[in-house]
Amino acid sequence: MYKRQINTVVDKILPTLLNAGKLRLAKKVSEYIFNLRKKLSKEKQIKYLYCYIKVLIEMSILVSNDNNISATILFNELKRINIDNDDKKIQILLLGMSLYEHLLDFTTIDALYNSADLTLKSANDISYFTLSKFYRNKGLILSHRLLTNDYKLAYKYSKKMLSLIHISEPTRLGMIS
Repeated sequence: MYKRQINTVVDKILPTLLNAGKLRLAKKVSEYIFNLRKKLSKEKQIKYLYCYIKVLIEMSILVSNDNNISATILFNELKRINIDNDDKKIQILLLGMSLYEHLLDFTTIDALYNSADLTLKSANDISYFTLSKFYRNKGLILSHRLLTNDYKLAYKYSKKMLSLIHISEPTRLGMIS
């Protein structure tokens, strides 16, 4: 029963708090789950860490001082998980690009982008959501003038994604699961 409740928090409550901008509450919930995360399935750990990292990025808790949890520490933990799904792998690399954009670490952004690009080139089933996000994030690497075609691709995939969404729209974070 207890494990099912934690799974519900990871699947529904944490993404809802994040999407609603309830960052302090989402951080408290994430902190509560932190010591239990290793008991979660690999998929739930990925979703939990992804959400927690987003919360910390939004709250600008990027680097650790003392023994505090930070987005960089959690991102490094997330990167160590063997992720079989290329779509999720690319989304996580894009999350890392967002994190390191806040830290102005362009060397790391470039490395993460190159990993995402390689994964994309060898992948066969990437969601429109991820494709749209990937082509938008190229702006962190290349001059915006050089990206006209990529922005058009981002727009194209965004439109396709929106055309598939019905009235009962899933949360954006639900798409990572």
